Amino acid sequence: MNNWIRTGLISIILLNISCSGEVGEGRLSYEQKEFREKVCHQDDCALVILSYPYFKDDSQAASVLNEYIEQQLSMMISKEENSDVISLSASVTGFLGAYLSFVESENMSQSWELEIVAELTFQNSKMLSIVFDAYSNTGGAHPNTFRQYINFDKGSFKLIKNHELVLEEQGLLDLAEEKFREFHDVAHGTELKDDGRFFLQNEIGFFLPLAMGFEQEEFVLYYNPYEIGPYVMGATLLRFSKNEVKGIIINKAFD
Repeated sequence: MNNWIRTGLISIILLNISCSGEVGEGRLSYEQKEFREKVCHQDDCALVILSYPYFKDDSQAASVLNEYIEQQLSMMISKEENSDVISLSASVTGFLGAYLSFVESENMSQSWELEIVAELTFQNSKMLSIVFDAYSNTGGAHPNTFRQYINFDKGSFKLIKNHELVLEEQGLLDLAEEKFREFHDVAHGTELKDDGRFFLQNEIGFFLPLAMGFEQEEFVLYYNPYEIGPYVMGATLLRFSKNEVKGIIINKAFD
């Protein structure tokens, strides 16, 4: 038996909570899974909380999508770029094991927490979007948050990459920069690179974020903390109506 299992107290709760998500022609049904696992060393604990959709249909689309969801959760837990060979349970075990190794080797009192909530935010007959919001506190100067979307093509059973999602990059850049300036109240006539608040390189200039997807009838661009500005700036959330991005974003979203 692993040492961290012998010395720690582990509590596992796995609940299936049925969702009343809209189910119609071409739509996948799902339930929201809730998962908690905790390990303690003396009076301090590390806690992992996960909430994510599990698609129940007996179909290839549902099966592949569930695998993608677990892979995304695993990557966010282990902070690895490619965790397709690491199971979700192994990622959780690794996080909790790292905590116990740390507090035992450093002989210090500290608690860790990691919470990831994934929610279905958009679905039509051709594609869907799922948002993943992570909160972690592992004893640094401040907690960290991170958001990512996965966009899934029901026909090909593959994730839609950002360059496939965006048909007209320059058109989206122009729209995004306009809303970005409004969001941060950038003075009229001031170049973003000259504002002084943003992480912009002269040779690259303004850029689109990694996190993008659909939320109901809106298309969302989300800049995580540190992506385009310092931590104190927080996240930048830009919303666009479907009409604003029609012809710029993949046609599958306009079913």
